[in-house]
Amino acid sequence: MNYEDAIEKLCDWIAPWIDEPLGTQVGTQRYEDDDCEMRLIFQGNRIATLRPDN
Repeated sequence: MNYEDAIEKLCDWIAPWIDEPLGTQVGTQRYEDDDCEMRLIFQGNRIATLRPDN
């Protein structure tokens, strides 16, 4: 589970340390009861979450 936005806080904390081109997938996020896996995409100073169909 993502209590207190822990996943977003981790992404905000780690984004400045990522050395990848913009748009690179840097991870995935999936809730235990959800069949859909979210992609974590590097967007410069932040990490965006996108559904696989985006």
